[in-house]
Amino acid sequence: MNKISLKFIIETLSDFHIGTGFSIEGYCDDAQFKDEDGYPSIKTETFKGLLKQSCNEIINLEWFKDYEDIYKYIFDYKAASSIDLTIDVDKNNAKNLNKLTTLYNFTAINNNGVAKKGSLRSIECGVQGINFECELNFYYFEELIKTNKIIELLKLGLENITLIGGSRRRGLGEVKIIITDDSTPKIESSNIEINNDEKKIGIIFELQDNATIAKASQTGNHLDTLDYIPGSMMLGALRNKMNLMNIDKDYLDDKNIESCSFFYPFPKYFDNKTPIVFPIPLSFRKNKNSKIFETYKDTINKKSLPHWLFEQNKAEENNLANIISQCALNIQKNSNDKSFKGGYICFHGNNIEDISLDKCEYFKVKKTANMRNRIYENSQSTNKNALFSQEQILKGTNFYGEIKFKTSEHLISFMHDFSKFLNKDFNLHIGRGAKPIKIINYFFINDDNKKDIKLNYDNSFIIYLLSDAILFDEKLNHKAEIDINFISEETGIDKSKFKLVTSVFSNEIKYSFNGNSGLRKFSNLVISKGSVFKFQYCNKDESEKNQLINWLKKISVEGIGFRKNEGFGKVFINNKLHEEINKQKNNKPEEINEIPLSEISTNDQTKNILEKNYKLSKEAAQIKLNLSKSLLGSLFSLFDSKIDRESLNDFIEHNLSKNTLNNDIKTFYESLKNDIEKTNEDNFDTLLEKYKLAFLISLKDKKGEK
Repeated sequence: MNKISLKFIIETLSDFHIGTGFSIEGYCDDAQFKDEDGYPSIKTETFKGLLKQSCNEIINLEWFKDYEDIYKYIFDYKAASSIDLTIDVDKNNAKNLNKLTTLYNFTAINNNGVAKKGSLRSIECGVQGINFECELNFYYFEELIKTNKIIELLKLGLENITLIGGSRRRGLGEVKIIITDDSTPKIESSNIEINNDEKKIGIIFELQDNATIAKASQTGNHLDTLDYIPGSMMLGALRNKMNLMNIDKDYLDDKNIESCSFFYPFPKYFDNKTPIVFPIPLSFRKNKNSKIFETYKDTINKKSLPHWLFEQNKAEENNLANIISQCALNIQKNSNDKSFKGGYICFHGNNIEDISLDKCEYFKVKKTANMRNRIYENSQSTNKNALFSQEQILKGTNFYGEIKFKTSEHLISFMHDFSKFLNKDFNLHIGRGAKPIKIINYFFINDDNKKDIKLNYDNSFIIYLLSDAILFDEKLNHKAEIDINFISEETGIDKSKFKLVTSVFSNEIKYSFNGNSGLRKFSNLVISKGSVFKFQYCNKDESEKNQLINWLKKISVEGIGFRKNEGFGKVFINNKLHEEINKQKNNKPEEINEIPLSEISTNDQTKNILEKNYKLSKEAAQIKLNLSKSLLGSLFSLFDSKIDRESLNDFIEHNLSKNTLNNDIKTFYESLKNDIEKTNEDNFDTLLEKYKLAFLISLKDKKGEK
């Protein structure tokens, strides 16, 4: 197995436009693609397409006809080879620029040289001078392939790229590519020490690019993503590399994998050596954001302030004890609390027996939407219905999961053969477009299989699904829920002795695909992860009670249902969080309408944030805006997009130049312009927040919210 690594810099010689396909209302028709920090960036898919086109142009030259086989080998994505690309903004350089984006306005001209009616459109562009630090890694497995020819073609292809993005014929997108390193590291397999009794390994991955983990085939012109990596997909990624490395061993066969868990996301700042992450129970209910901060009221308008004014550090803001209201297993009628709609619980501890609400954090994966076109290679054009949207998980997201082998010998073989991946030299590939994912840490887990399971005081027990479960009845029909018939069949205890107290569950159709054979598997109706079922054993027979407890211990280790080796059917018995919520609900203090800010018990840092934002809300309430609802909504969207100072000034000047402005709008823009001139760079973000709140207050006034 070999690796070629090319490092290069993209220098922008003119403004450039890599569009998202989405507009920012009131600002532009097509926004510039940006990274998570708001810097203009370049999509890796866009650049790979340009590189492929560039190399294709080169092999069509007479001098490079003998490179055609090399070209096919590099860009035949169905083959063993793969290109991994990372593109990062040089932020130190970007910080020295006056602005990061600018607006361009275009019209279509008819045959008479006059602009077509309604053809005016604006695009947001990254500015000239933004540079990008890039790394291209190419992995290949055939020793006979000539490394020097691969490097030469890739270098020629990179240096041949002089234009990127849209509106190139209008003078945008001129670039220069400078190759800084073209090394070909020789990486040998290494032995990793392991105890002979180890069978289980925990692995942390990091996404190296935005990725779509498709839950099904594309629906219409939109493709959704899962927010986790299924165990079947992770096994598929490993088996794919195993085949490409020509390793003829069976340790990744179903018969030798006891379980490969779902790989769930967790925060980067998480400090556990071994992350404990599981899906939020569907039974948990979340306080509304307005309710969480309802004690901080604006004394001018008596309105609850928007939650984004009180953002604290993420660990404190998402602490489960602060945001959870109750459990639907014991929910009161007419509750207005919301469900969490997905997400995960991250436990800050090493022993699951010590779990509590204040040690848990709620985490939800950040996603983005990406508009794409299907490009036809021969014509380099798109068809009429080629545009589609694609949901993606953001680059840099971390995932954790576990693989348990049948024997320690299987794990030892795996560690040896995949040492290059475990040592961070090579990437695995997952999802649509085979996006790179890197192992950043791993550790061995002592799986003692000893679970202390007891029934609750009333002989009840809760089965909480940590992953999707696939169950069948005696006629091989999918079961939509865990019921007393299933409990009776599994335990051998008559179903008349069980009672279903309550349940909160959902169902989905799950699809999967065998990547090696190219065959689609049968679809399955699953009981969704996070589903919760509460049963009660209605008898006093101690022998049967022990029989039930032994079964609960068994499934807490092995899981339930089918495809358990792929991570399906993991369960948590009697999660202590359910009990803790019930106790809190029963001992809930009297509701307090308003607490003076000075009496709020919190740390100094949080108190300073609250005091600053409380003051900000009062200033915002003093801004009088006689603007239409549509304009207020557009301005809110614009300010919420974190527009930079220069772009906002351009936007104001553009609007002030219009002769059709009424006096109220003109007065607002002139006042805003004066405020910007008086505000230094350090306080510009605060100015944006103040006006965002002012727009929100005015919108609520117009909707009659008193």
